[in-house]
Amino acid sequence: MENKEYSEKSWLATLLLSLFLGLHRFYVGKIGTGVLFLLTLGGFGIWALIDLILIVSGKFKDKNEKYIVYQQNRYYIPIKQVDANQESAEDKLSKLKKMYENKIIDKKEYEQKRKEIISKI
Repeated sequence: MENKEYSEKSWLATLLLSLFLGLHRFYVGKIGTGVLFLLTLGGFGIWALIDLILIVSGKFKDKNEKYIVYQQNRYYIPIKQVDANQESAEDKLSKLKKMYENKIIDKKEYEQKRKEIISKI
């Protein structure tokens, strides 16, 4: 599976600049193609349509070739950030539940540690 890097640029700002002003290429740092885009009126509309489709589908990239995607920080954890040697949150939760079921920890400690694990996801 391909590892992707994600831009810090806002997907929504990129989309709105594309729809209303055609300035999205400047926003993501692609100044040269931004000027060309404006001079050709978005490639007579064809280039503008292609960019719009790429933005909506999450395949549009910034000047550093990083993908601009919808709310990647809240709902998506890129695979490249997961170390193979690290225990997954699912494994940690499973072990924690077994400790609780075997009465190694009490309910209060179980709930506290569970919240800690979930907050790091």
